[in-house]
Amino acid sequence: EIKTQWCVDDQIESSIACCVKEGQNDKWCEGHPNSLYDIRNQFCDTRDGQPYKFTEITVKGDSGKVTYSETWMAQNLNYAGTGADESACIDCETIGRFYTWPAAMSYCPDGWRLPTMAEFAALNNAVDDGQRMLKLKVNYGWSPAGTDEYGFSLMQSSYMMDVSQTEVKSDGMKTALFWTSSPRTEQQISRNDAHYVIYNNESYSDNANSVDLGFPVRCIKDKN
Repeated sequence: EIKTQWCVDDQIESSIACCVKEGQNDKWCEGHPNSLYDIRNQFCDTRDGQPYKFTEITVKGDSGKVTYSETWMAQNLNYAGTGADESACIDCETIGRFYTWPAAMSYCPDGWRLPTMAEFAALNNAVDDGQRMLKLKVNYGWSPAGTDEYGFSLMQSSYMMDVSQTEVKSDGMKTALFWTSSPRTEQQISRNDAHYVIYNNESYSDNANSVDLGFPVRCIKDKN
């Protein structure tokens, strides 16, 4: 049995629930009639009724003082948006959608936003995990396997050269790439490039490339 509650401030009180858009049928639940899920550490995107897991990552130093505290989505964004040339889907249920940079800048749910490169770097430094970031990765796909100690659930996803072609770049799905909201230089603007971050089996890095490429999106909770 699926219990349905109204979304109130993006939270649901029932422990087993489907989220709904006020005054409308719940599109996500209609497409998943047998789905039951625990809403602890989940919220509803009220635009389409889809649930997302999130993780509150808090790290303390040797003195016990909190050195890092942020709330991240524990899944890649899967909001279809309004433009067919803005995003594409291959395995939306697992890895979310692939977005152009302009879409990525505007499609995080209300109360969430696209992180900067500095915020990705701060997360990586906080987990103190060297270059492989195993504590952020799932325990499958990666080599070596991740431990996902912080519930970030980073999985391989690769990218798309063109979202209108819906063809994933064939690099063996050995990477996870995410758009960032970091400010662009004048040269990058003239080239129509934007910043993104890259996780692979061995390391983490950042780069810039065409805003028309399709990368996944991972949102961070807006504290403002």
